[in-house]
Amino acid sequence: MASRPEGLLSLRWSDIEGATVDATHANEALASLPEGKLALNRLKVLLQGGRAVELELEAGASFLGFWNALKMVASLRHA
Repeated sequence: MASRPEGLLSLRWSDIEGATVDATHANEALASLPEGKLALNRLKVLLQGGRAVELELEAGASFLGFWNALKMVASLRHA
């Protein structure tokens, strides 16, 4: 579930097409923060139908782990 101004959004695993990081956010983190990739905290979840939802998560290893898990879910859908 994701919190947003309109309320909570529930996503089904089967709706997830992929996950990515906004290029601007990634470039800023990699260029200006000493933590680099570990400073990322905004993840874009790509959904069926071309929709996307952006999540703000705790930066660090847990962020990278969640990102990889979502990419794995998406790859299993297409296997």
